[in-house]
Amino acid sequence: SGSAYTQLITMLLGHGGKEDGWEFIEKLYDNLDGKILDSSGKCHKMVADGEFHVGITIEKSALLYAENDSVGFIYPEDGTSAVPDGISLIKGAPNEENAKIFIDFVTSKEFQEQQNKNWGRRPVRNDIEIEGMAKLSDIKLVDYDFDWAANEKEAIIERFNDIMVD
Repeated sequence: SGSAYTQLITMLLGHGGKEDGWEFIEKLYDNLDGKILDSSGKCHKMVADGEFHVGITIEKSALLYAENDSVGFIYPEDGTSAVPDGISLIKGAPNEENAKIFIDFVTSKEFQEQQNKNWGRRPVRNDIEIEGMAKLSDIKLVDYDFDWAANEKEAIIERFNDIMVD
């Protein structure tokens, strides 16, 4: 999935870089006894259910368990990523005015507050008090190389799969 790939890239870049980070991935895989899920959406549920002791997931999934006394979450000390979502308007779009209204709506303070409160999504605005999550300025972020991650995706996935097969 996209989030699992982002997590892989984040671990590589946060643990030595594009080449040296693979040593961390190999050690992590060994420590997991080869237990890799086919969907990152399952991980947080399996930790909460007690099937796994630890898991790597995205922020909004971890926040689902923020008030659960038997499960906790942390932001990695060695760094994580904050990969943005995007919204855009295609030049010459047939419904340009409606598209502008929609963009204004989803970036409005009211919508962003509700998105944070109800879905655990980090707002795109700076004028919103976030609930249940650390301030972005308090989280160590890796220098996420979007171009490299996109251009080398096939080779990166192949190398990851080679680790899982060995």
